[in-house]
Amino acid sequence: MDSLNDLYKDFKLTFEIAIIEHLGINLYSEVHSSVSELLANSYDAEAKHVTITLPLDVMLGLDNQKIIIEDDGHGMTYEECRDHFLKIGRNRRKLSSKSKNKTRTVIGKKGIGKLAGFGIADQVHIITYADYKKTEFLLNLKEIRNAKPSSQNTSNEKDQANSRDDDKDDDENVLREYDPTLISVEEKSDIQQGTIVILEKIRQFDEVNLDDFKIRLSRKFAIFGKDFYVKIVNSLSKEEHEISKFDLPTQFRFPESGWAIEKIKTKTLGQKEIRYWIGFTKATIKSDALRGIGVIANGKSVQEPFDFKSSGGTEGQFGLQYMAGEVIADWLDEGAVDVIASDRASVRWTDLNATVLLEWGKAKIRESLKEWAKLRAKATTQDIANERPDIKKEIESYRGPAREELEKVVDRVASTLSQVSTERVYDIIQSIVTAYRHDHIRLVLNKILEGDGDLRLFAEALKEWDLIDAVLTFEELSVKYSAIRTLKILVQGGATETKSKSGDLSLHEHLADHPWLIDPMYSDLQSEKNLDNFILERYGKTKREKDDKRFDFILLYNSDRIRLVEIKSAKDPADFRGLNNLMAYHVRIKESELERNILATVKSLLIYNGKVTEDAKGLMDAIKSNQEYEIYTWLELLERNEKIYKEMLGRVRKKNPNDPRVKKLIEAMEARNKDIDTVNKRTK
Repeated sequence: MDSLNDLYKDFKLTFEIAIIEHLGINLYSEVHSSVSELLANSYDAEAKHVTITLPLDVMLGLDNQKIIIEDDGHGMTYEECRDHFLKIGRNRRKLSSKSKNKTRTVIGKKGIGKLAGFGIADQVHIITYADYKKTEFLLNLKEIRNAKPSSQNTSNEKDQANSRDDDKDDDENVLREYDPTLISVEEKSDIQQGTIVILEKIRQFDEVNLDDFKIRLSRKFAIFGKDFYVKIVNSLSKEEHEISKFDLPTQFRFPESGWAIEKIKTKTLGQKEIRYWIGFTKATIKSDALRGIGVIANGKSVQEPFDFKSSGGTEGQFGLQYMAGEVIADWLDEGAVDVIASDRASVRWTDLNATVLLEWGKAKIRESLKEWAKLRAKATTQDIANERPDIKKEIESYRGPAREELEKVVDRVASTLSQVSTERVYDIIQSIVTAYRHDHIRLVLNKILEGDGDLRLFAEALKEWDLIDAVLTFEELSVKYSAIRTLKILVQGGATETKSKSGDLSLHEHLADHPWLIDPMYSDLQSEKNLDNFILERYGKTKREKDDKRFDFILLYNSDRIRLVEIKSAKDPADFRGLNNLMAYHVRIKESELERNILATVKSLLIYNGKVTEDAKGLMDAIKSNQEYEIYTWLELLERNEKIYKEMLGRVRKKNPNDPRVKKLIEAMEARNKDIDTVNKRTK
């Protein structure tokens, strides 16, 4: 008897393996990101109810676990499965921005969300109902990877594919054809409509925490509760939990409720509306899923929570740890030019119109931080009595004028230290209250009340300590600034990536010795200059099986972070081989971490001159779309470092320009820089 695939020979998936790998497996490499894309499909299918069933709080990838997404949307006929679902990269908005029955504006756009399941599972099982008829089929990742070249290839592509069929990495851009396994075709059913997506053969992942999972999904959408209800079912305990629209208990919120509405003038789209709210919690926000401002367009997140690239100074950096919020800018998703990454996790902020929103966001955060600092200072003094009764009791032990003076001191200190954590403020106030019994301490503290409200006299009492701190800070910054000058000379002089035969300093060596040049957060990471040695020592594995050539990366790591850095010289473009090997080692390290259950966060970085060879452009686009990769140009790296450290040096230098210790350090820095310039002239 003929199988269904024999009867329905036109049921095929035509694809390039690179698309499956980079826009399916690598793009959606976390459970919440994969599930959110499938939720978007349910929304576009006009579903009103969706149920997500998965095991919670246990390691994934064990005991034939499954993740099931079931909706009551309009489902698909066989023809719709064949002509629409199996078409990768089909831009549905070119046909219509509305859903099938015109009830919703669709939030899917690029036609790759259907691949999201392969980010966490090796098999996707589809059961879909339309007009009381069921169609069911399987998509298997292993079979897809082993699929034969398509007859749609040109003669040259066919020869290329056949000659390289044993090496899938080399012919990943050749069209291939895969026959999904058909189980039923429009079989009569009691169910009118809906779709069930079952993710089977789940790969190993860390356990899914319910609260974190709910938060991450709620931040992905602004559509929950608007005729779209989603619940999570724990497949182990059968407990049910509904997902609601994102909200967060805040101490201060702008506006106090609802959304504020403003208009901004874009570069090419005219006046556009923005809706937003920004809130600040009482304690620091520990979860990166909660902290920051998310950007939403057409009901779905287009930018994961971030700070609009704000710096904000000392007070600002502190305040960002308490900040959360949302911005709705539907027009970001409506222009002719696509400014949103494939996984809808980030906006291309270099776009002319997006840049206007970015600058608006920076200004709005600065404004909100200033207002928050004032309100928080007042609230701190009001909260002391309630939060720390021990301090209240000690204050009450004083009598008469002494108590009145102490209460004024406490109020002034709390107001002045509004940028310090609440816990630290209480500790300082506790010390002041305790020390106030000593006459010599009272004399110093009472200077606070003699000033003009800005603690000028109190600052004078602490001036020497401040000066010592400034000297130490200046010394550290001046050494770092010299390292930046050296990097600039290496880049401009066309230094090699790795050590040259002449023995000249290489870009590789300099960045490995000064990882903070790549990112200030990397100062605490160790550097391993031989990647294969690292892999052997950490995982007990040898080099890659198919390639004995050694590739030179900078490997930075500690117990919970691994950063793989690939650099190109300032004169050479990024090429296919370099990018391909970066991705290969990235995947290898990430898989090895999972095998050992270490679960350090793995990120890869590329530093290059901004140019890409023609054959590497597709791979570069895939890397840019993946949140596990960061890309810098040499110019960006230099400009950022020069700006940061030059400004910091200037601020510290202005504090005490005439102090002999500062003068001596300035002379030493200038001598170092002169030596660097001299060496540069000799090597030209």
